[in-house]
Amino acid sequence: MVEVEGLRKSDRAEMRSLKESTHPKTYRVRVRFQTTVDDGKLNEVVGALAGKPISQLTPSRVAHRRADLERHRTVRKIQVESVEGNEVVFVVEADSGTYIKELMHGDAGRTQPNVAGIVGVPCEVVELDVIEIGDQGG
Repeated sequence: MVEVEGLRKSDRAEMRSLKESTHPKTYRVRVRFQTTVDDGKLNEVVGALAGKPISQLTPSRVAHRRADLERHRTVRKIQVESVEGNEVVFVVEADSGTYIKELMHGDAGRTQPNVAGIVGVPCEVVELDVIEIGDQGG
């Protein structure tokens, strides 16, 4: 059973403000790997990314509307929430402005390090949800 309090409609300006805020965000990301991945590799992901900086070039999916810049962000926390076959659910807390899909699949090397690169198996994001917006101080 789920209980929701304070649910209300928002407008585009409010959504834009939230998306562009400097608050860290926590995401739940379901990733489908091309093959199953062993627990050891998933532990490597956590060790390689948790609390670490990453470098991201503007993703190819938005390059037509944004300047091609290099951005440095920090993955504050990452954990494996569940594994079912070749699908893994990660919970990721990262600096605002982090491109989470690209953190997962690497965007042809435009995000370094990335989950697919650490695991050594290509992947795709099948679900991505923001589950928390943190305090500005993080």
